[in-house]
This record gives sequence, structure tokens and C-alpha cells, in this order.
Amino acid sequence: MENHSYVPQEDLVEFCKFKGILLTACSPLGSTGCPLLEEKGVQAVAHKHNVTLGTVLSSFAVARENSVIPKFVTPSRIEDNIKIISLDKSDLEAPS
Repeated sequence: MENHSYVPQEDLVEFCKFKGILLTACSPLGSTGCPLLEEKGVQAVAHKHNVTLGTVLSSFAVARENSVIPKFVTPSRIEDNIKIISLDKSDLEAPS
């Protein structure tokens, strides 16, 4: 399912947690044309941790206890998109 700070689907996420269902975010970076990568909060967290924007958005999904399947087509994107970092409380508020 598409699940990121622009499409958080909180009701579905809470229902699945209640039922013990692990969600998989297939679009943690947003869909085509989604401005998530231009969000100042996301950029600030990436700068703070010295990682890519994709790493921040994938880590945000994992911090919400979702698994992620980010789209990638180049070897460098594969490396960036499989990295997950620990986000603190202020980091988790930034992308939303």
C-alpha cells in the first residue's frame, strides 16, 4: 500500500497493528510527482544524518513499524534505499 507522511492511512495502520498484520509500504518515497523529496523537514533530517532523502523516507516508514519496498533502478539507488537509520522523536515529526 502507499504509505508515507502525505498518505499516512492511520486508520488502516492502527487496524493492522491491532490484528497483528505487518504492512508493507510500496511507495515510501511517494508516487510520481509527489513533493515529499522537496519537504524542508525531510531535507533537514537527511542533512543532519548525512544520508539521502530516500534513506530518510524509508527509515520513517520502518520507524512506524512498516516494512518497505522502495522503487529503484540503478545500483546507487539500491544502496541508498536499503539503508535504514534510527530516527529520534524530532526526526519523526519532520516529514509530516
